[in-house]
Amino acid sequence: MKVLNLVGPQVRKFRYNRSWSQSKLAVQLQLKGLDVSREVIAQIEGQCHCVKDKDLPYFARVFQVGLTDLFPNLDPDKPIHDTVSKLMGINGASVPAKVVMKSLQPNAAILVNGSKDYECHGTSPDPGEQQPGTIGILDSGSSGNAGG
Repeated sequence: MKVLNLVGPQVRKFRYNRSWSQSKLAVQLQLKGLDVSREVIAQIEGQCHCVKDKDLPYFARVFQVGLTDLFPNLDPDKPIHDTVSKLMGINGASVPAKVVMKSLQPNAAILVNGSKDYECHGTSPDPGEQQPGTIGILDSGSSGNAGG
């Protein structure tokens, strides 16, 4: 599974230390102005939901900690890239791999829709409704096209 955030384990630790349920944490964040559900908290803690930097101050305020406390301790004696890569579960060398856009890969939708990583983000669309060469993008709830 691909790790999508570094703060999940710290969020779980701070929540657990306060004896809060995921639902209670969601309510506390909502009271501060961050619209988040219990399910999203579970995904954040499981590191399969990306946490935006603009959302981090809400977590820090709710837990009454500094922003840096939300991140794991980084070994100052090791290169930062190696440490972050290890935390993110990235194997291999420090040279970035060549990335090919998934929209150019005709079977990407089939691979993504059946993957555990995709399930972290919600219900995958019916593969029969997708066009070849597209990725299963979740409907955001809006209808129609962006152009009008």
